Amino acid sequence: MKQLQAKTGKVAIYAVLLAGVLALMFGLKKCSSPNEVLDGRAEGDTLNVAIELSPIGLSTKEDTLSGFHYDLIRLLCLKHKRPVHISAFSNLKSALRQLEAGKFDIVIADIPVTSNMKEHYLYTDSIYIDHQVLVRRKDAESKSFTQNDLAGDTIWIPAGSLAKERIHNLSEEIGDTIYVVEDPKYGAEQLVILTALGDIKQAVVNKKYADALVAEYSNLDNSTDISFNQFQSWILSKNNQELCDTINNCLNGFRTTEDFNRLYDNYFGRK
Repeated sequence: MKQLQAKTGKVAIYAVLLAGVLALMFGLKKCSSPNEVLDGRAEGDTLNVAIELSPIGLSTKEDTLSGFHYDLIRLLCLKHKRPVHISAFSNLKSALRQLEAGKFDIVIADIPVTSNMKEHYLYTDSIYIDHQVLVRRKDAESKSFTQNDLAGDTIWIPAGSLAKERIHNLSEEIGDTIYVVEDPKYGAEQLVILTALGDIKQAVVNKKYADALVAEYSNLDNSTDISFNQFQSWILSKNNQELCDTINNCLNGFRTTEDFNRLYDNYFGRK
């Protein structure tokens, strides 16, 4: 029976992922002009943006594209009359390589500001503050779970996630190894769904991502913090300072508007 349930879970996650990808491809094509290719770079003054697949980044529901970052970048570009070409991704390493290669101007993902990353990339001003949490299935005995309980345990994260550095530091703090599996195929949203289905034990993602998904999966718990608060920003290549300054000016102006307040409240509740 357990084997059958596991297979059923895998079929379900594959169906969800396939439906999501197909809907996103269809929706993103509609957002592009007729001469643009989904996996290519739009030329001219078009802003090429890559957004991570997630409820907060970019997702689809009933053929409608949504996500805090997706809505925010579109509102900014609409306000400043700048055309934008949006691509979706689930593999952060691949997106950053393409940023360095010049395919994307901006990469938007579950990326906290760290000193190591600032050596290689430009960060915009902070969009909001978040922190990393552990997402696991609820214990049938409802006992409390702490960071110390992760000693000798295994955690799943997306390949290239900066959570790996934090988990390494946490293992040193508790004095025992925490094993990390970097999944090369799935992003934060998919790993949370796999956790809910029982295909993996637990995952570490940002709390705002987790909150949106735990609301849909009642068997999940995300009450165990893994990191302190961290600034969340968008990433640009080191040689794009002028664009970074422009984005910061746009963001700082937009953050004082009622449009931004409504957008933030829609996804995160009152500030």
